[in-house]
Amino acid sequence: MTKCKGTLLKNTLILPYSDTKENESLQEILSSNFDLFFDYITTLPINIEHREETSMMQNSSLTQVLLPTTCFKVDFNDSFVTITAIKKD
Repeated sequence: MTKCKGTLLKNTLILPYSDTKENESLQEILSSNFDLFFDYITTLPINIEHREETSMMQNSSLTQVLLPTTCFKVDFNDSFVTITAIKKD
């Protein structure tokens, strides 16, 4: 891993996690709160590419959502995790 350098974005995500699970990993926390995390990362700059093609009276389309590589600052507290994206300078 390499250290990410940049400035913290203003919007922060706070995810609760279960006090009953000892040493719950970040992956488990993100999995149980996937919808909230997905909503958060879609507020970050993304690139959307859309193509439509018609060939022999057949329509096809493709939409790609490309998320840039992003670093996050993650702070664990007693009952929640704070996640903030880092904007590369």
